[in-house]
Amino acid sequence: MAGDLNSSITALIRCDASPEIGLGHLVRCLSLAEVLEKHYGVNPVFAMRLDPLFYGVIRRRCQAIAMPRGKSQSTWLAEKLRQYRAQLLIVDVRDDLSRQELQAIRSDGIRVAVIDDLSDRRLASDLAFYPPVPQVRKADWSGFTGEVFCGWQWVILRPDLPQAARVGSAKRPHLLVTMGGSDPAELTLQAVSGLDLLDLEFATTVLLGPGFAHNDALSQLLSRTRRRFVVLRGPDDIPSVMTRADLAVCSFGVTAYELAAAGIPAVYLCLTPDHAESASALAAGGMGVSLGIFKAVTHNQLAATVRDLLVNRQRLECMRGQARRTIDGMGAARVAEALAKRMSWQRIREKF
Repeated sequence: MAGDLNSSITALIRCDASPEIGLGHLVRCLSLAEVLEKHYGVNPVFAMRLDPLFYGVIRRRCQAIAMPRGKSQSTWLAEKLRQYRAQLLIVDVRDDLSRQELQAIRSDGIRVAVIDDLSDRRLASDLAFYPPVPQVRKADWSGFTGEVFCGWQWVILRPDLPQAARVGSAKRPHLLVTMGGSDPAELTLQAVSGLDLLDLEFATTVLLGPGFAHNDALSQLLSRTRRRFVVLRGPDDIPSVMTRADLAVCSFGVTAYELAAAGIPAVYLCLTPDHAESASALAAGGMGVSLGIFKAVTHNQLAATVRDLLVNRQRLECMRGQARRTIDGMGAARVAEALAKRMSWQRIREKF
């Protein structure tokens, strides 16, 4: 993707990525941006806080602008929306951008869309997209004049997941440990410690994101484990790594939805009560098992949960089928189409 200031249609995408918040927001926004550009001729411009590692990643793929430190976010966004003559602002952040600030932007004639955002600023949006998590049903939507799109079909994921074919072993189970782009809470270490208690025969791959910063601690732990763990850092073809797995242990977030779309049952560790509540929707849908907030999960509890799933291959297959039937990985195409319909954009390529 390459931004063009002279493009007749521009969408400004406000999202962030960092070791503290991970890569999930950025990954799904990149997927959406790709569809908007290829199929509707939209010029996506990413507006981000400056993080040296992840800002470099986005600049290699598309146009991105960094917010100066100390600058008012609303003032800066308004300036950039005018500079790029943007018609649409897509917001996928967890920061202090307020409802009033978004409303001011909207009053200038800019359409506003929010992704998986349950803060009050959602009430100042034209379109709001969510997976069917309990928080959406419980939220107060008084004063909202836009449209809400809530369901598994609106989950935005990387575009290559639906095409990934499963290659899991029928004899020796393969377990995947993946905690997102950065793993700020060291959940990878927690998972390795728990899995090392098991005496079952299975292979284990530990997938590290580009922001993983606990290398010394992980190396020290692996030097003491009884089991052998294969460690991969940021491979180019993540879907192929996923599809070798029969079961995953992951942190709840975009990774959990990616695994479901790839047909991989998972055990979820959650960073916050909000994450735990959202993970309950995947568990209720038969796609995984949530252990709740990670701080309350013991190594023995994690090991017992994994053991129960690995020895029940029929249950795993049922979960696998349920996951692939529920999340088809086409959310980016659907969200782009909904945005285009509201913006009266014409499709320039028919096939997704």
